[in-house]
Amino acid sequence: MHRIVICISVIIILSECLSAQTFDLQSPGNIKKFADHLFCEGDFLRAMDEYEKYLQYVDDDTIRFKIALSFSGIGEHETAIQKFSLLKYHDYFGYNSALEQLKSLFILKRFNDLRDEFITDFNSQQRISYYNPIKLYYFSFLLTEDTLPAEDDFINAFTVNEHVDIRNFYKRKIQSEYKSPALAGIMAALIPGSGKIYTENYGDGLMAFLSTGVLSYLAYTNFKAKHNTRAWIFTGLAGLFYAGNVYGSIASAQIFNAGVKFNFENDVNFYLAERNYYVPRYDYCR
Repeated sequence: MHRIVICISVIIILSECLSAQTFDLQSPGNIKKFADHLFCEGDFLRAMDEYEKYLQYVDDDTIRFKIALSFSGIGEHETAIQKFSLLKYHDYFGYNSALEQLKSLFILKRFNDLRDEFITDFNSQQRISYYNPIKLYYFSFLLTEDTLPAEDDFINAFTVNEHVDIRNFYKRKIQSEYKSPALAGIMAALIPGSGKIYTENYGDGLMAFLSTGVLSYLAYTNFKAKHNTRAWIFTGLAGLFYAGNVYGSIASAQIFNAGVKFNFENDVNFYLAERNYYVPRYDYCR
C-alpha cells in the first residue's frame, strides 16, 4: 500500500511538472527563443509564425525587422518591401530597412522604383562607405538601356578596392559585343554562311556555305546538261537553304546578343550577391 501511494504521488508530481513545462513553452520568452532558433536555422516560414505570436504579447520592432528579413529570405520580396517600408523612418532600423528595400527592388528588377526610393530616402552625397546605397543606384543603370551616368561619377561612387571591377562592368556595358541582326542577314544574303560566321557560329556558317554552294552547283550542272527536272529540284532546295541561311543568320545574331546580355547580367548579379547587395549581414545568430 505504501508503494502504491508513493507511485501515485510521483505520477501526480510528474504531471504537474509536464503541465507547467507545457504552459511555459507558450510564454513570450520561450516563443521568441524558439522563433530565433528557427530563424537562425533558415526555417523562415515557421520563424515568421512564431514571431507573429510573440508580437501579440510584446511590441518589438526588432521582431518586425526579422519578419521582414524572413520574407526576403524566402524570396517574397514584394511582401518584404512592404514590411521594410513600415520601418524606414524608425530611428534604429530606418537606414537598414531602406537599404533592404533597395535590395529587394533590385532583385525584382524594379529599377525605376529603386531610383525613386533612393532619391527620396538617401542623400547621394553621402560619404563613400561599404553600405552606401548609391552603389545599387548606379548598378541599376548597368541592367537597363537608360543612359549611363558619367564614368568618373560612376566609378568614384565605389571604394578604391572596387574600382577595377566596377570599371570593367562599365566598359562592358558601353562597349558591348552585340552583333547586328540586320548586318548578319545582309552578309548571309551576299555570301551564304558569312552571317553565321559573323555571329561566331562557325560550324553552322561553314555548313550553310557548303550546302548552298553544292546545291547551287548541282542545279547549274543539271540545267547545263538539260536535266531540267533535277535542275529545278536542286534549284528549289538551294533556294530553301539560301532563305534558311539568311533567316538563321538573323536568328543567330539575336541568340548571340541574348547570350551576351545574359552573361553580363549574371556576372553583375553574382558580384552583388557576393556582397549581399551592399546591405549588412546581421549578427542575430551568434
